[in-house]
Amino acid sequence: MFASAGLTGLLKISQLPGLESQRQLLELAQILLLELKLPRQPLELPQALLLELELPRQPLELPQAVLLEPELPQAPLLELKLPQALLLELELPQALLLELELPQAPLLELELPQVLLLELELLQAVLLELQLPQAPLLELELPQALLLKLELPQALLLELELPQAPLLELELPQALLLELELPQALLLELELPQAPLLELELPQALLLELKLPQAPLLELELPQALLLELELPQALLLKLELPQALLLELELPKALLLELELPQAPLLELELPQAPLLELELPLQPL
Repeated sequence: MFASAGLTGLLKISQLPGLESQRQLLELAQILLLELKLPRQPLELPQALLLELELPRQPLELPQAVLLEPELPQAPLLELKLPQALLLELELPQALLLELELPQAPLLELELPQVLLLELELLQAVLLELQLPQAPLLELELPQALLLKLELPQALLLELELPQAPLLELELPQALLLELELPQALLLELELPQAPLLELELPQALLLELKLPQAPLLELELPQALLLELELPQALLLKLELPQALLLELELPKALLLELELPQAPLLELELPQAPLLELELPLQPL
C-alpha cells in the first residue's frame, strides 16, 4: 500500500504544470512500475499517462481484458505498434482494421467476410500479390461493376478458367471483349451460339484477323444475309470451298463464276445467256 501510495503521489506530482523535472519523475515512475509489479486495477492510470510512460510491451504482457476495459482510442493503439499476433487476439472492429493497414498475411488469417472486402477496395497490386486461388474468387460472387473497376489483366482472366455460363451472364461490353484480345483457341472453346455473335456486331476487320478455319464457319451455319453483309473478298470465298448449292443461292457475279471453274452441269442449271456460254469455251457435246 505504501509503495502504491508513493507511486500515486509521484504520478500526481508529475502532472503538475511548470515542473522542470517532470520527465525525470516519469522515468522514475516507469522503474517503479516495473520493479514493484503492482496489480493493474488499484493503479487505474489514465490513458494519457500510459502513453507518456512509453512502457515496453514484453514486461507488461497485458491481457486482452485490460486493453479492452480502458477503451483506449484508436490512435494510441496505432502508436503502440503491437505485434500482429496480439492484434488478431484483440478482435478489433472493422473500422480499426482499415486504419491499421495490416499486411496480406494477417488479412488471410482474419477470414474477413465479403462485405468487409468490398469496403476495403483493395488495389489491383494487393489482389495480385495475395495470389488467391480460383475457388475463393468464385465464392465471392463479385458484381460486374467491381470486376470492371479492377481492370484485371488478361493473364489473370485466362488463369481463372471461367466456364461459358459465367461469361455469358457477365454481359461484358464489346469494348472490353476487343481489349481482352482473346486467342482463337479460347473463342473456339466457348462455342458461342449464332445469336450472341450477331448481337456483338463485330467489325469485319476483327473477323478477318480471327482467321477461323473452314470447319467452324460451316458449323456456325451463318445465314446468307450475314455473308452478304460481311462483304468477304473473292479470295476468301475460294478458300472456303463452299458447296455448289450455296454458291447458286449467293447469286455471285459472272466474273466470279468464271474464276470458280465450276463443272458443266451446274453452269447449265444457271441458265446463263449465250455470251457467257461462248466465253466459257464449253465442248460441243454437252451443248
